[in-house]
Amino acid sequence: MSKPTVGRSRGTDSEDDDDRSIMSDGGDCPTIAADNKPDDDRPFEYLERPKKALCDRKNYRAIKLKNGLTALLVSTLDSDEDDEGEDRHRVDAPIDSATLTENYRDRAPTTEIDRPGDERAACALCINVGNFSDPREVQGLAHFLEHVISMGSAKYPEENEWDRFIRGRCGSAHADTSRERTKFHFQIHSAHLRPALDRLANFFIEPRLTKDALMRERESVDNEFHMDLMSDGNRLNQLVRSAASTTSADRDATTMNPAAKFSCGNAATLRDGLDENSLCSWLRSFQQRHYSAQRMTLALQAPLTLDQLQEYVVDSFSDVPNNGLEADDFSSFRGMRAFDPSKLGKLYEIESVDGSSRLEIKWIMPPQTGEQCDGLRYVARLLSQEGPGSLSQHLRQRKLCHEYEVSHEQNSVYSLLGLSLGLRDDDNDDDDDDAVGRILEATFAYAALLRRLGPQRRIHDEMRAIAEYKFEYGDEREALVHVQRLSLNMQLHPGRPRDYVRGDELCGPYEPDRLRDFLELLSRPEACLIVRLRSGPLEERHRVEDLRLEPWYGFGYAVSEVPEAVLRGWRDPPESLVREFALPQANPYLVTDFRPIGGTISRGEDRPRRVSNSHGLDLWYKPDATHRRPTCSVYLHLGISTPLRSLRSHVMLRLYEISIHEMMLGELCDAKRAGISCDILASEYGIVIKVYGFSQKVPLLLDVLVRNVADFAKTINEDVFDAAKIELDKYYSSCLYDPGAYACEIHSSLSGQSLWLSSEKRSALERTRFEHLVDFAKQLSRQVYVEALVQGNATPHDALATVLRSCGHLASRVFYRTPPGPDRYQPLRRRLPSNDRLFKTNNRNPLDVNSVVMNYYATSAIPPELSLSLVGEFLEMLLQEPLFNRIRRQEQLGYIVICTANPAGVIVTVYTPAYKYSTEYVDRRIDRFFRRFSRRMRDLTRAEFDVLRECYRRTRRIEPLNLEADADKSWYMIKNRVQQLQDGDDALRRFDFAAFRDWMVDYTSCIRKYKRLSVQVEGNFDESCSEDCDTLRIT
Repeated sequence: MSKPTVGRSRGTDSEDDDDRSIMSDGGDCPTIAADNKPDDDRPFEYLERPKKALCDRKNYRAIKLKNGLTALLVSTLDSDEDDEGEDRHRVDAPIDSATLTENYRDRAPTTEIDRPGDERAACALCINVGNFSDPREVQGLAHFLEHVISMGSAKYPEENEWDRFIRGRCGSAHADTSRERTKFHFQIHSAHLRPALDRLANFFIEPRLTKDALMRERESVDNEFHMDLMSDGNRLNQLVRSAASTTSADRDATTMNPAAKFSCGNAATLRDGLDENSLCSWLRSFQQRHYSAQRMTLALQAPLTLDQLQEYVVDSFSDVPNNGLEADDFSSFRGMRAFDPSKLGKLYEIESVDGSSRLEIKWIMPPQTGEQCDGLRYVARLLSQEGPGSLSQHLRQRKLCHEYEVSHEQNSVYSLLGLSLGLRDDDNDDDDDDAVGRILEATFAYAALLRRLGPQRRIHDEMRAIAEYKFEYGDEREALVHVQRLSLNMQLHPGRPRDYVRGDELCGPYEPDRLRDFLELLSRPEACLIVRLRSGPLEERHRVEDLRLEPWYGFGYAVSEVPEAVLRGWRDPPESLVREFALPQANPYLVTDFRPIGGTISRGEDRPRRVSNSHGLDLWYKPDATHRRPTCSVYLHLGISTPLRSLRSHVMLRLYEISIHEMMLGELCDAKRAGISCDILASEYGIVIKVYGFSQKVPLLLDVLVRNVADFAKTINEDVFDAAKIELDKYYSSCLYDPGAYACEIHSSLSGQSLWLSSEKRSALERTRFEHLVDFAKQLSRQVYVEALVQGNATPHDALATVLRSCGHLASRVFYRTPPGPDRYQPLRRRLPSNDRLFKTNNRNPLDVNSVVMNYYATSAIPPELSLSLVGEFLEMLLQEPLFNRIRRQEQLGYIVICTANPAGVIVTVYTPAYKYSTEYVDRRIDRFFRRFSRRMRDLTRAEFDVLRECYRRTRRIEPLNLEADADKSWYMIKNRVQQLQDGDDALRRFDFAAFRDWMVDYTSCIRKYKRLSVQVEGNFDESCSEDCDTLRIT
């Protein structure tokens, strides 16, 4: 018996099926009571309607298919319906949200507002399985399955069909595996959504999983693993797994602690001890056990009606099988039971791969779900505080750290709260160890204060208020980001469709007992893992019996007991030290007024207009005629008369930027927490200040920023300068240590896009002194002209008053001048020599086995009937998928393959393992790919070209999604004196197919003739270790 469908008959796999869609009303479904049963003939049931934000104009519908798959449909088409009535706007907050909501409605602009015209669709499918479910015998299997599941299905058997279809229509697709989730997501023009969904669904209906494809993709997983080896963060995560418990008397001996599993997988786990048939068998068993419909959640967003989206999902996904099996149960490992007590409360040390010196503290905490996340977030909020009385300020002022970062993560087994500190390098190990002891003593003294004072309702209520108004009035997310978040929310809140949209964004009620439990854990040494990362061999600082070897990543680490003096400080911190800390004060940037400006907004105001050009101020203004949020964006350019283009000036400008941020850490932290962001860019043309956020508090932050810029030379001190200098030096060092960044620098320097290498900048930085920066700052702000833009929820009068008030701090320095033309902002360029050039060097990181090959091919003479800019765009679109398929998927030359193109030429970058391939071999294979690609271009048909051109036309005409992006566009128009951005449709219509194909064939078939530069960074591979790799290196 055929499967029942909704609407018309089930679509075919043809793309033309999309064009037959009829735009129906698409109104939301009525809410079905819990005790109502769905129609037996209907292939799905309606779920409770999700609660959405006040400013969210999208329409939502939640359904559950008969096979158990849950889907959330999101239509971006405007609708006159208010799906949830007045009650959906009510929020329980410590601010008067109901009144603000009414004010927001009453004073909204009277003009009908248009939604940004994004015609793209986005989809995310989340499966409730991850590497926690890997079998003990084949660790990394979940990750491996994520790689291979999209390599063909019974209905679409071609191995690269998915990538070819998505990328060939200007879309993108990605997948990732975490501890308990596997996610697949893509974005494409809505005209191609239906066939894209059908292809995605068939991965789970009947995947091919051919042996040949599996064996090749296994090499890709191994390449990815070797890329991960060069990350201190990945090493740290693996060390946390090493602290997990491996045995327990109350568990089945065959059950492995999920927290102890090796998540990525590599050649050792996917090949050693496994023949090809065994691996295929394991993979199919895992897929059939875990990739089941009832464990899948799907979120789909598009500019289509809800009825259309519903039809697409029902038609595509109803045949995904349901095996009726529950997900794995990890409850016996929850909380501290997941970890070995003998491995906690110890000092660990790892050799850093990037040469940095860091201290990491990881607190093991109970798992959190739903509103229970408040405890973890509350503690993280207190620990991340900047400003007076904070742990961060205490450590920075005493020069114990120059970086301070708090993070938290959670799963169903445990939660982690992390404190990461960048330490100052010291040649004296004794002083270094003393600094670590002082940091630990201060950290636990701060924890003692928090435990002593207990939970604070004021702080919790402030967190709750901010979370609620960010949800109700915050910016719209990118569609792809939105659907990923929705699909995860559906997993985290099963059976609670009302929370599918808001997820964990809102705080729960104040529960002091729960918060107190988390504060107690902060003070327990036995609940944390302390890890020191530093450069240099471990053998020089530790006894042999203290050294260990991590089995999967192969790095050494040392384990030692915490000194007794430090332990005493933990358990009973000195009262004098505890009194140096304090709870955070009330946030001055807390927003309480969300009213929009009243009156009528003209539809003609699609460009910024000048409202003042006197008194040394050139002010532009544009109201928000699209997004309807109580937000505002301000740009302020303090321009200088002569561009600063020397190496010394370049380094000084970077120091200036970092120093300003260091001086304002407390203010910026409070503002960001409350929803007000800022950026300060010191360039060769002056200082640009950008502030964006809720319009009530934007003027306050702008005023503080300009005042700090005006008083910089007076208020900066040597401690701030030293911290900024260390941070900048670390950045330059990281550019040299990262082979990809190093290759980019070399290429940019040789091609004239950049004038200096990081090594040159480091040398200049080393010669810079505190008084040099002070003198530079005085010169920088002595005479400036001001260009400004205010856009969003503000009147022209508000805009002028805001900018004039802030610029009052600069009154004595501002002078009037005519703003420069766009030619002023052209950077210095050098032409690349016409001869073929090879630049080869070694990877500067002695531990890194990865090589990078970056080839640049200059374009040949482009026919006059072809647009220069379009040639670059079409080059990139046509090259990306076949290059990825050949270099990464077929030949497995490396995990990362990047192709970028512009009118000047094409750049191909490949990361390859040095123990498998030489850079010369990869270089030759890239050249060979282009010659093969020329044959493909000869067969390009006009119909294929027209599909590509139409996709490009539709996707490039995307309006800014939010006010911030809209203001960025306006600022670009102001700085470049552009009256209106060109849509390029005329050039696209004139773009001749035959001329482009002929040019492409000639260009790619003679690619060696156009090759201008090959930058090769050779990885550090010890030939004596080749036997361990079990791979013949190809040169």
